[in-house]
Order: sequence, then structure tokens, then C-alpha cells
Amino acid sequence: MSQVCAGHLWYINTTNSELISYAAAAPPEYSPDLKTVKIYLRKGVTWSDGTPFTADDVLFTIDICMKNPKFGCYYTLTPWVDKYYKLDNYTVVIELKQPNPRFHYYWTVIIYGASIPHLLPKHIWEKVEDPVAYKFYPPVCLGPYVLKDVDPGGTWFLWERNENWWGTKLYGIKPGPKYVLFIHQGPEEKKALAMSRHELDAIRTFLPENFEIVWKANPYIGGWRSQPPFAWPFDACVKGIGFNVLRYPYNITEVRRALTFAIDFYAIYNAFVGPDGSAPIPNVLPLVRYIYADKP
Repeated sequence: MSQVCAGHLWYINTTNSELISYAAAAPPEYSPDLKTVKIYLRKGVTWSDGTPFTADDVLFTIDICMKNPKFGCYYTLTPWVDKYYKLDNYTVVIELKQPNPRFHYYWTVIIYGASIPHLLPKHIWEKVEDPVAYKFYPPVCLGPYVLKDVDPGGTWFLWERNENWWGTKLYGIKPGPKYVLFIHQGPEEKKALAMSRHELDAIRTFLPENFEIVWKANPYIGGWRSQPPFAWPFDACVKGIGFNVLRYPYNITEVRRALTFAIDFYAIYNAFVGPDGSAPIPNVLPLVRYIYADKP
């Protein structure tokens, strides 16, 4: 839903922090006191049913979030948003309760999605009596694909390219695959076997032992690089050991500290070295590695 259908205002390149405008036409514009933000929307954007995407959709999305505590976006927006209105069909103004220069990140896809899961088509949702119970199925999309078919058992979802997608009309951009099939193969070892048999084209990540299965069985495997090591070093996700501090004895600081000193982190590091030479990059602090932070 997030990757092929849902509409978002911005995306961020986590390697260089570049903010990429999507449904928005430009970066957000903040007032000097950082309490007012203007959002300029891209003209010519349409929903998959052909209805134009305008400021009314953004305002409606804010409105429905602010009025429904059962939506996660309620807790994202209500602490910050004071007033919201439009200057015209493509300019939204949001007045904040207190300064927040990072407010637009709630609307930005950083890894898989945004804090505001997706923009809502007002012309669909305004007819709904109970938005919490509404299924929004099949979904109306801003993205380049529409839902084609689903497995009743929930193991796969088939999306078809929208030949009337606004991105193609505005910029001549047309996604290569006509169909995108999201399928749950099961545990990771089954995904490795599926990729070895050319039944799975892409996967987010593998443990080294499962990667080795594919590495040996499929000569066409590749990654962020075309040659080993395939891994991209500036992964936006931090991997590490976490403790459930709500359970005994991990709720005791001294226990967590003792375990941290007792763990052999060299053994963990070596266990994650891949057969292609890919290796973890340890950080002193649990922060996402950033390309500019590596520069002296």
C-alpha cells in the first residue's frame, strides 16, 4: 500500500538527506518563528479514479486525523496542529501550537512510510459515516499502481500499473513492471529457497546463512551494487540488541548493563559477515549511519 499506491507529500533520501517532493511541489515553507508552515502542492496530480488531488484532500486528511483518536495520526497531529486552511487549491497553511521545524517529516516517507500513513481522497471519505470502520477497499491511489487482485487467505496482493497515472502525463515517467506481486513466502529460509528458484525477485534483507543459499544457487543475484559486496553501507535502519524493559529482569538497569558487558560483540559482528564480503558497520551510538558524518 505504502510503496505502490499511497500518496505522500515528500520522500527523503536517507543517504544524503535530500528532500524529494512527490505530491508536494516544493519543500515546506516555514515562518521565521517556525510556527507556521506552507505546503505547496503539485498541479496536475490526480487520484487513480481521475479526480484531481488538491488542498481539500490534505485538509480533509488533517481533519479526519484530528477528530478520530482511534487513528494513529491523531496522536501525531493533535499535540502540534492549531489551525489549518488553504490559500488556494494548491496551497495549504498549518499553524502550529509551538515551533517545530521538523513538522513536515510527519508527512515524509523516510524508510517505508510516513507518520501520516497516506493522504486521503476527500471525495471518497467524506461520504463515510464511520471512518474507523471504513475498509477503503479497493483503495484509490496517488501512486502508479492500483489493486488488481488479492489472495483470500491474505498471502499475496497483485497490483497493476495505472496507465493513466499522473506521473506519466506530467513527466513521461512510466514504471517498468506492468504488475507487482507482493507475496508472503513464509519464514526467511523459504524466501531464500524461492529466490533460488527465481520465484522471488526482491527482498529487503537476508541473514548471512540464508543469503549464502541464494548466493550459491542463483547466479543472477544482485544488490545495491552489481558486484560484491552487494550491501549498501548507509542503511537507514539500525540493527542491534534490544531489551524489553517492561519484563523482569530486563527492567533492572544493572541487569541490562551486566548483559551488555557480558555479550561478546565481536562474535556477533563476525556472525553477520556475509559470504560476499559484506560486513556490519559498528556505531558507538545507536544512530543511523550518515554519509556526511563519515567525513573528517
